[in-house]
Amino acid sequence: MSALPISNSRAAPYLGAVVGFDNCSGAQQDICNSLLQAASHPSGDVNGKVAGTQRTVGECLTAFVDSGEPDDYEFVINCAAGSGDIAAFSKSLLASRFAKGSDDFMSSVREMVQKLMDITSGFISSHARAQPELLLLAATRLTGEKDGSAIPLAVKEAVQAFDQSEWRPLWWMMRPPSVEGTFDLESVHKLPKDFERMPLRAKHVKVPDDGSCMLRVCLAVELKEERWMERGVSKEELYQKLVDTGWDLKIKDAIKAAYAAASEVCAPSTAFAKKFSVEGLFDCTVANFNFNLYSPVGINSLMDGVDGAGEVDDSFFLETFADGIYQHILVTSGVNLLPMDGTDLAQFETGVWLKQTGVHYDAVVTEKFFPAKY
Repeated sequence: MSALPISNSRAAPYLGAVVGFDNCSGAQQDICNSLLQAASHPSGDVNGKVAGTQRTVGECLTAFVDSGEPDDYEFVINCAAGSGDIAAFSKSLLASRFAKGSDDFMSSVREMVQKLMDITSGFISSHARAQPELLLLAATRLTGEKDGSAIPLAVKEAVQAFDQSEWRPLWWMMRPPSVEGTFDLESVHKLPKDFERMPLRAKHVKVPDDGSCMLRVCLAVELKEERWMERGVSKEELYQKLVDTGWDLKIKDAIKAAYAAASEVCAPSTAFAKKFSVEGLFDCTVANFNFNLYSPVGINSLMDGVDGAGEVDDSFFLETFADGIYQHILVTSGVNLLPMDGTDLAQFETGVWLKQTGVHYDAVVTEKFFPAKY
């Protein structure tokens, strides 16, 4: 089958003209025509029966992908380049098979999608370049490819452009492309099960890098108000809101529990144990607006000016203590780190995740979590 890719629904009247069926029998051609006609309309039903068969559209497309014939892959790619439910199903089907496919399968599919994106006339290529699943197929570096030289420049530029979009699929946020606009094969293999079916889109929120990042996200999640993650909210205003909502008590509970747990792992120095109090640590890390509570350096500021401070190495205890505070606050808030692999789709719900960069936390927010802009 020699085929040109179909476009979005505006091209529906011309669908028969742009797709050839050189190697199809009469019956096969009827099936192909029926499939493509359904795929060209946004209202096409993936569960509808295909004329001349006992199969649904989805079952026929699945059979094409699983046939092992490159011409059949190409047919599904044609369908994926459209719009509507059948196009979405085709993209998901290709992406799921691609993540687990053989080198030959991935190479064939990648080359076909790259050609689809390289068409210079019409609106087919621009439409395809805005489809994240197709970008994944076209821009993944395969076994043995250490750089992106096998990926056309137009494809890499399309990936980079899409990566600047405010809203991207959650799976894209979990395993983003590299700086050069390609996807690492190992990362693709580690995508969550059924990742391509994730209905959620998400955005990356840059939280102020002022020490208060995690508490800002926790407060925003509890109040369902995104503004607490924004730079326009001062640390003084943030602190007052933490007090007003009872978060100061939750933080103190986290300090108390984490100190007890850390002391069982590694006892603090006598000087630190003598100086420590929940209120004292809260005052010198949160109430003074430094918000460096979940940092070993911040916790150790409790010892500033204390005789004997530093005579005993408390570094391991401080790290354990800081990590415990961080863990307790996360459990209290219900906010988690953005999972990167091995997570089943069923565990994903509308929500907010922390995205760690060094010692700083930004947020990944799904589009339906915050019901309205404050």
